[in-house]
Amino acid sequence: RTSVPKGQGVLGEETRVSSPHSLFWTAISEHRSLFRADIENDELEFAEDSSLIKARVRSVGVIPLLAGEMVLGVLVLKYRQEGGWDEESQGFLEQFASQLAICLKNAGLYSQVLLAKHQWEKTFDAVTDLLLCLDNDLQVIQFNRAVPRFFGLEPEALFGRKCYALFFDASSPCARCPAKEAMQTARRAYMQYRLPRGATIDVFAYPVVTGENKPEGAILYAKDVTHLVNSFKLVALGEMAAGVAHELNSPLTAIVGDAQLLLRDLPRDTPGYELLYDIRNCGNRCRETIRSLLAFSRQEEYTFALTQLNEVVERALNLLVYQIEKNQITVTKELAPDLPLIWGNATRLEQIVVNLLLNSRDALEGKNGQKRITLTTSRLGTGEVALTVEDTGRGIPAEIMPFIFNPFFTTKKPGKGTGLGLSVSLGIAQAHGGRLEVTSKVGEGSRFTLILPVASTAKKEIAADGEG
Repeated sequence: RTSVPKGQGVLGEETRVSSPHSLFWTAISEHRSLFRADIENDELEFAEDSSLIKARVRSVGVIPLLAGEMVLGVLVLKYRQEGGWDEESQGFLEQFASQLAICLKNAGLYSQVLLAKHQWEKTFDAVTDLLLCLDNDLQVIQFNRAVPRFFGLEPEALFGRKCYALFFDASSPCARCPAKEAMQTARRAYMQYRLPRGATIDVFAYPVVTGENKPEGAILYAKDVTHLVNSFKLVALGEMAAGVAHELNSPLTAIVGDAQLLLRDLPRDTPGYELLYDIRNCGNRCRETIRSLLAFSRQEEYTFALTQLNEVVERALNLLVYQIEKNQITVTKELAPDLPLIWGNATRLEQIVVNLLLNSRDALEGKNGQKRITLTTSRLGTGEVALTVEDTGRGIPAEIMPFIFNPFFTTKKPGKGTGLGLSVSLGIAQAHGGRLEVTSKVGEGSRFTLILPVASTAKKEIAADGEG
C-alpha cells in the first residue's frame, strides 16, 4: 500500500509496484536504497519515471524499511528541484528508515497481541460458568463476567479478594483447598462445596506454572450443580418413597379391611365402636398419604379417558364444600359452558382440585374480613383449557415462592400437612401434558391455574412425554 499527501500522488494507473521495472520494487527486492538526484537526465529508467516527471518531481530517494530480512515497505522522498544526496544525508535517512521499520514491526506485533487479548477476553467471558484467576496468595486477579453475576457484586469489589472470603466469607483457606492442592502437585484438583447461600458447586483448580515449572497461581473453574444434585436427591427420595409405600400398603389394607368388617356387625352403642371407627378413618388417611407418595414417585399407573373438567371440579367441590363453608368461606363457581373434553384420569385430576381447595382453605384460616374461594374454568386460545382456584387468603411471600412445589416443603404447623400436595399436583399435571402456574400477593391472596391440553392434542403430548 502507498501513502502520500493528498494531491501529490506519484503513481499513475499504468504503474505496477510489483513490476521488475518499478523503482520501488527494485528497492524492495534488492534490499538497497536508491537515491536519484536528477530523474530526467540520469541513466536510470524505471516504470514510475513518467509519473514522477509529470508531477514535476526532479529528485527522489527510495529507502527500503528493513526489519532483519523482512521488508515492511519503502520510504520515499521527493523534491521538485534537482539536488544531490550526500553521504551524510543518505546515512541519516537509512538510519531513520531502520528505526521506522522497527516501529512498524512493533506496532504490528502490538496489534497482534491486542487482537489476541480481545479474542481471549471474548472467549473468557463467553463461558457461562465461573472462571477465576488466582495468584499464589489465593487472591482474585482476573475473572469472567459470570463471577460478579453469580455473587451479585460489582466487578471492582472482586479484585484482590481471597477466594475463601468470596465463596464462604471465611478468614482462612478451606481445609482442603483445590487451588493450593493444584499449585503443590502441579495437577488438576477437584472439590464439591455447598455454599452458605445454599448453592452446590463443583470446583476444578488448574495450576499456572512459570517456565521453570514453579507455581505462580491457579485457575478456578466452578459450576453451579445445585439443580443436578437436587434431581439426584429427588430420584433417590422417590425410590425410597415408593418402597415405603408398597411396604405399608399390605398391612394397611388388612387394618382398614378388618376394621370395616368389625364395624359392619358392631352396634353403634358398643363401647369399642368409636375406637374401630377411628382406626378405619386413620387407616384411610394413611392410604391417601401412600397414594400421594406413589404419585410423587411416578410409580402409580394412570388410566386415561375422555374427561370433562367441569365434572371433575364439581365432584371435588362436593367432597369439601361442607367443611369449607363451615369455616365461613364463600365458594363461587364460574364454570364455562361447552368446555371441550380433555384426555386424562378423572380421579387424579380431582386430587389436584382437592389439594388446591384445601390449600386455599388453610390460607384463609384465621383471616379477618371477607373469605372467598373462586373456581373458574375457561377455554384458552392455545388449544388448552384452564382451571383457576383463587382465594383471598394470606398470600405467599416472594422468598418462599420458588420452593412451594418442592416435595415435603410446607409452612403449615406439624400435623397439618405433609408438604406433598403441590408437588404431587404438579406431577399429575405434567403427566397429563399440562402445567400448574401460580401468582400471589401477600395479604391479598393466591391464584393457582391448572392448564391442560384439549383431547385433540392431549394424546400426542402425553405420548411424547412418556417417550421422554
